[in-house]
This record gives sequence, C-alpha cells and structure tokens, in this order.
Amino acid sequence: MMKAVPLLHAKDNLWTRPVLVGASLSACFHHSEFSNLFKAPKSEALSLDRYLGRAIVAPHGEIKNFGTKLVFLSGDPTLKKNVERAIEKKPTVVFAIDYLFWYVYGDPKKRGKGMDELSDEEFLARGLSHLEAFKCPVILGDIPDGEKSVGLILSEKEYPGAEAIQKANLQIDEWLKRQPQVVRLPLAAFLSQAVENQEITIAGEVTPAGKSQGRFLQQDLLHPTQDGAAAIILKSLEELRKMNPFPNEEINWKLGELLPPKK
Repeated sequence: MMKAVPLLHAKDNLWTRPVLVGASLSACFHHSEFSNLFKAPKSEALSLDRYLGRAIVAPHGEIKNFGTKLVFLSGDPTLKKNVERAIEKKPTVVFAIDYLFWYVYGDPKKRGKGMDELSDEEFLARGLSHLEAFKCPVILGDIPDGEKSVGLILSEKEYPGAEAIQKANLQIDEWLKRQPQVVRLPLAAFLSQAVENQEITIAGEVTPAGKSQGRFLQQDLLHPTQDGAAAIILKSLEELRKMNPFPNEEINWKLGELLPPKK
C-alpha cells in the first residue's frame, strides 16, 4: 500500500475542498451537442462533479469543476489557467481524469503560443509540471487510445498514433515515480475494454461482455454515457483509496445510484 499523502491542514479531510481539472470528459460533453456547446442540457448532465457529488456521502465541501470543453483550441494556456484557478481554492483532493489528453492529442498549432516548437515529450512534460503545484492527493488519468474515434469526433490530424500514446504513458509512469501525491487512473484500460465490448467490473458490479460499450460509451467511442461517467468516478475513488485509505461508508459504491433522476 502507498503511503498516505498528508493534507495541508489538520482540520481538513479528503472531501473538504475537492476539485476537478481537465477537458471535455471532466467538463461534460454529449456528442449530439457538438455544434452548440453552450446550450447543451445533455452535456450538462454528464459533468463529472455531479457524479462525484453523488458518490461522496460523507460530509464534504463544494466540489469545484475547472474542466473545459474548449481545451483543443488552445491546449496549454487553457489547462495551465485551470490548474491555477484550482490551486487558488486550496484543494484537498484533485481529480485530473482527462487533464493530460490534449498534451498528447491535437493539432500542434493549437497547443498555445510557442508550444508547437516543443517536442511531444517536452510538451507532455510541461503539462505534468503544472500538476506539481498541487500539495494534496491527485488522481491522474493516463492516455487512452482513441483510434476508433477518428472520423467520429477526432480528426486524423488530432490522433497521435498508438506508438506516441505508448511513449506518453511510459513518460507518465516515470514522472509518477517522483510524485508520491499522484496516483494513476487506468483510463486507457477502461476505454479499451469498453470499445472492445469486454467485461468490465466497477466497484464489484460486473457488466458482461457485449454490453459494456453501449452502457459506458457514447457513439463517438470516446466520451462516457451517464453510466460511464459514474463508472469513471467510482474507478477514480478506488484508485484514490489505494493511496489515501478512507472508510468504505464515505462513498456510495452503487453505480446506478449515482445517475441523475429520470424525468
């Protein structure tokens, strides 16, 4: 078991000031609303802070979500600003589930001013360095392979290729060895299993092979459904618990109970 990361103040617990940083998975995105991101009720229902709020049944502070759907337009400046805004809240736990995605994917010309001159390794290192400012537990998603999403939501230019994704995940692993406050969320494995329609187990609940893709992924094969958003939050909490153990009863582990009420 990993050594628990101490919190900034003795009066705090993990749930005092939770924050999220990231891109469209964290912020909320429904593929049917791609052409109108600002009037998007289906997307709003997918915002990960809503699922985290339903999952944490222990007393907790307001959950702040600094994710944004527009990271792909200006990667580093947008994400750096979101991290700075999160730090201002003095977080007690950070969910950076899809924070690194656009540090590996995307058009190099949309990385930010001067960022296209960096190598892929240097650009990812820059994104990782921003996270080092957090002095609390961080759950960091690794890089999934979104090849099946090319032509559905990603362009060929935005997809970096399997080799680049593998190199990025190795780089993340090396960085994690020097960051005891950060735990890796195997987002890549979850997406791969769902895309391939394999059996998936979340918090003891088994979704059989042949059912997982439709349950957990939207038609773009990249963004989660409501069940997928709930599953990602529960998986994140499972990984967090390995680093900072907390009582089982502080979380509602029943995936179906994290979904929004049906109208």
